[in-house]
Amino acid sequence: MKLRSFTIENYRSIKNARKIDISDLTTIIGRNNEGKSNILRALNVAMTIIGKRRSLASARLRPNKDDFFYNRKRDFPIDLQDETESGETAFELEFYSFSPSEKKGLEKIIGKAYSKDSISIRIEIGIQEKPCITCECKEISKFTNEITDFVSSHITFNYISAIRTNENAEYVVQSLVSSELKILEGDKKYKKALETIKKIREPLLKKVSKNVKKSLIEFLPSIRDLRIEFAENSRAWPFLREGINIVIDDGQPTNLEYKGDGIKSLVTMGLLKNRGDVGTPSIIAIEEPESHLHSSAIDRLKKILEDLSRTSQVIVSSHNPILVNRYDQGVNILVENGQAIFKPNIRQIRDSLGIKISDNLTDAENVLLVEGETDKVILASFIKSFFPKLFKAIEQNAVVIQSSGGTKNMPAILKTYSMLVCKVFVVTDADKSAREMLKKLKEENLVLESDYCSLTCTGKYESEIEDVFDPSSYIDFINKRYGLNLVLKDFSGNLKWSEKIAKILNGKGKILEKKDISDLKQLVAEKIAENIKKAYDKRRCPALYAFIKNTEKQIFQSNH
Repeated sequence: MKLRSFTIENYRSIKNARKIDISDLTTIIGRNNEGKSNILRALNVAMTIIGKRRSLASARLRPNKDDFFYNRKRDFPIDLQDETESGETAFELEFYSFSPSEKKGLEKIIGKAYSKDSISIRIEIGIQEKPCITCECKEISKFTNEITDFVSSHITFNYISAIRTNENAEYVVQSLVSSELKILEGDKKYKKALETIKKIREPLLKKVSKNVKKSLIEFLPSIRDLRIEFAENSRAWPFLREGINIVIDDGQPTNLEYKGDGIKSLVTMGLLKNRGDVGTPSIIAIEEPESHLHSSAIDRLKKILEDLSRTSQVIVSSHNPILVNRYDQGVNILVENGQAIFKPNIRQIRDSLGIKISDNLTDAENVLLVEGETDKVILASFIKSFFPKLFKAIEQNAVVIQSSGGTKNMPAILKTYSMLVCKVFVVTDADKSAREMLKKLKEENLVLESDYCSLTCTGKYESEIEDVFDPSSYIDFINKRYGLNLVLKDFSGNLKWSEKIAKILNGKGKILEKKDISDLKQLVAEKIAENIKKAYDKRRCPALYAFIKNTEKQIFQSNH
């Protein structure tokens, strides 16, 4: 079971964010104080209510010390409180991707007549602060309580706030240990004698300790040993009988409680890597996972989050550009002025995070330099589909695809990369301005003959990257956007793409300015990227495939 989407109405700074798509790894980005964390907190409130439905059924919500619950004075938008005493905070969660056993479990509750592939649960909290839970589909609304309990028992939710203490880390460990110990609850020996149980669970603690230590070493190489011990006389976890202590030996064995905030944060993040191994589908929401991390550790953090997302859904809020997914923009959510912007483009992301060109590439060993953002979108999808080994290097930031913002900027950028000792491969259009620039780059010894590719298309004197791909991948989009009935034949001819599309649309009574062409190129690039295998015809531009293949070879040869 997975969470498909999440809707927020009237929670703190978020007035209305409908159907926020949740992927395996979702990144919520934006400047400080824009509302990123409020999305995660809202999700935490909703999942906590689902998990505690029975205990909350007859009680008002009260904030606990960890800020997990809802308080109207704090959480209902302040400006709306001034306007009216009524009004509700509401959340809606849509779950899908049920396993065969989960489908059978749901059928026992609602019967086989229900044909939809998802279930939506809505939570409304009014002035009385008492949650009202309903299933949105009328067919199954009478089974709301049973469905809510079913979801709660089949999905685990972890929320890690931006302020991470030793209690956060212990909570994660307790969750790991408790999930393992559930296997032992039905064991007769467990019920018969506590001493027997201690002997049975000792190997389990050693196993968890070993796995946790392995994860933490990635962040804290100085760790010599780590032990997880049961603490006597703790009431924190009744079914465990005792709570736990985390003892870290980094030269001096010390309880985590007495370590500094930086160590506590790193421990919490390292522990998450194990969270996907416990068997139960889970959702993990993390505020600013890069907090307290040295810049050199953030790349390792990104890899851990990606690994974790293979078994759990991971949602993070961040203002660090390294954690932005550059090659699948649809999984990024940009928050500005309390509004969630779905599928932001790279320009919006950079503007929001204040990223300059030079900021992205100081750690990259290899750079694929292209003219514009549209080239970057298409080339990333092309490499992902046809050169998975190279794309993996891109995901690991060993290779970066970078836009120069136009051919005129390439000399200065290449000189900068030269000072950074970066290996640069250049891909340009095959038009007059690009040819002149390539000539200049070669004269100044900024690019080798083996390290550039001009996208010359068969039968054309001038061409752009869009000319490399079949118009069938985006013709329906253009027809719908402009209300036309263009056919593939309309795209024939020798003009390069931007001139050709302007001529076609002008001939159909549409006036396109330079900015309109630029915006259209971005949208068309996204359509091409979505259907890259269908769109690419090697006969149109054999040079592209050959160049990327040679680039991949050079990069991996240089790494050995």
